[in-house]
Amino acid sequence: MNICPKCLSEYLDHVSICPTCKIDLKNESLYQEVKNRSDISKEQLKDTSLVQFVKGTLENCRGLEKILLAEKIPSAVLPIHDTPKGSLGALTIAEYILLVREEDVEQINNLLKEHFRQQVALEGKGEFVEHLIKMEEDTLVCPACGENFTKNNKECPSCGLFLGEPEH
Repeated sequence: MNICPKCLSEYLDHVSICPTCKIDLKNESLYQEVKNRSDISKEQLKDTSLVQFVKGTLENCRGLEKILLAEKIPSAVLPIHDTPKGSLGALTIAEYILLVREEDVEQINNLLKEHFRQQVALEGKGEFVEHLIKMEEDTLVCPACGENFTKNNKECPSCGLFLGEPEH
């Protein structure tokens, strides 16, 4: 197994360059270093004021955790346990939360904003925008590609970005 020393993504042995970071991957020996960093990160969370930074799938929470770990910002992913109606005590874990130190929230927001800007630049489509989308307007401007469209569409006809209200 190969690991990217920057984003900590894992790849099969035949992959030698991280497609995201464009740097050489390291072999399994880096795994122990990553594990040690993760253990240190968890230790730094003890006796501090923690806040829930995000709630989502395990994949999404782990992805954010990797970004923070690469910047030496401690965090922890925990499951949210739910028992579905009609079950006989079966436990399912549908969502997870990412906990961070309250004092790190502003730094994390800035880090993720920059990370998103870099991702937009890598894709080569659209540009990063910070203005608010006024959903009450009849015509919306897609923040990803700049296409104008009516809000009745709920998604951009050009790039497919969903801008409608979530269905419950």
